[in-house]
Amino acid sequence: MEDAADKPGRLLIVLDRLMRMPPHQVWPLAAPITASIKCLLQPGVPRKVLDTYRQVWMRLNSLFPRRLWAMSVEGLQPEQPQSKLRKALTEDDIILDPLYVLRCDPRVNRCAPLLQLVIYMLQVYLLSSRTFLSQQMQNTPLVNTPHTPVGGNTTTPPQALEEEREKLRGALVLTQESAAVQILLEACLMNSDEKVGTLTDGAGALTLQEIRSVACSFIHQAFLKDTTLAKLVHFQGYPGELIGPVVRGVPSMHIAIGLNWIPELLQLPDLDKQMFAVELTSHLALQNAMPSTLSISRLAINTLATLLSVLGEEERLSIMEASLPSLVRIGRAFPSLIDDLLHLLVMYGRVGAAHSALSTAPSPHSIAFLDKPDYEEDVACETIPWLRPRKVPQEDSLYARIISTFKELVIASTMTHNLY
Repeated sequence: MEDAADKPGRLLIVLDRLMRMPPHQVWPLAAPITASIKCLLQPGVPRKVLDTYRQVWMRLNSLFPRRLWAMSVEGLQPEQPQSKLRKALTEDDIILDPLYVLRCDPRVNRCAPLLQLVIYMLQVYLLSSRTFLSQQMQNTPLVNTPHTPVGGNTTTPPQALEEEREKLRGALVLTQESAAVQILLEACLMNSDEKVGTLTDGAGALTLQEIRSVACSFIHQAFLKDTTLAKLVHFQGYPGELIGPVVRGVPSMHIAIGLNWIPELLQLPDLDKQMFAVELTSHLALQNAMPSTLSISRLAINTLATLLSVLGEEERLSIMEASLPSLVRIGRAFPSLIDDLLHLLVMYGRVGAAHSALSTAPSPHSIAFLDKPDYEEDVACETIPWLRPRKVPQEDSLYARIISTFKELVIASTMTHNLY
C-alpha cells in the first residue's frame, strides 16, 4: 500500500479481490492492512481506493471487531521520535482513554472515508469506557460502615459517598465526550493552506464540506443522547466561524432553544461568551424561526443595549463591531424586531459619532468614505514620515459599517418577497 498514490490500480485490484473473499480468509491479512493504513493518507490517492478500503475494513469488523479496532488505532498514530520506544496500544489502554482514537495522524481530518472509521471506533470506545466505569463502581462497592473524614467530627453515610462517586463518574464521562466533540470541531476549521487560497479549485471546498458533514453527524447523535453535553460544549465555546456550519449541520441544535440555556450564556460575566451567545442566537434564528427564538433574540438585543451603556470605550467598540452581522441575521429572521434593531443601531451610531468626534485624527465625512470603510487618504509624498498615508480611525470605520449594516438590514427584512 506504500504506492497507493503512484500506482492505485494495483491496490484497487487487490482490494477488490479481498472483497470477494470470505472474511475468515481475509483476517490473516488484518495486521498488515491496518499497519499500512497511513499510506492512504498520501495526497493523490483516488477516492475509489479509499471507499474500497473502508468496505474491506467493515467486512473484517464483522469477524473480530475489538482486535481490529485496537490495531487500527495503533496504525493511525502519528509518527514521533519516541514512537519506536512506545509500547503498542492495547484495547484496555484505549478503553481507559478513548481520546487515543482522535490522537491520530492530522491528515485523517481531510480524508472523509477514514474519518468515518475513526468516528465509528470513537463511538464504540466512548460507550465501552462508560460501561467500564460503571462496572468498576459495581465491582468495588463501599464498605457499609460509616466513613469518618480525616480531621473531622462528622460522619458521611455510605449513600452520600455512593452518590458522590456516581457524580464523579458522570463528570468524567461528560468530560471525555465534550473533549471528543471539541477535537472534531477543531478538525472542521480551515488550516493555513486552505485560508491562503487552495480552495479555489473547488475540490478542497468539497472535501472540507464532507468532513464537516461527517463530524456534524456524530455531534448530532451525541447531543441527542445527552442534552447536557450540548450545554457544556457551548459553555466551553468554540471558534465563531464554526457557529454557522454547526447550526446548519446539527439538527439537534434546536435543544439550545428548547432547554433555554442561551439566556444563561448571555448572563455570564465574560464578554467573549456573551458575543458568542449573540452570534449563536442569530444563526439559530435563521435556522429555527420559532416564538421561543424570537424571545431569545429580543433578549440578546436588550443585552447589547445594556452592555453599550456600562462598558468602557474599547469594549464598547469591540462589541459594536462584532455584533453587526448578527443584527442583520436577526432582522432577516424576525422582521417584527426591526424597531428594536433600528433603535439599537441608532444607539450604535450615536456612540460611534461621539467617539469619532473625540478622536485626535480628523473625520472625513464624505460619501466616498461612507461607502468605503477602508478608505485611506492619498498623500503625494510617502517618504516623509508625517506625510505618509493615514488610515481612517477605527471609530470612523465603525461609523461607516453601522450605516452599511442599516442598509443591509432594510434590504434583508423589508425588501424581500417572503410572507411572514
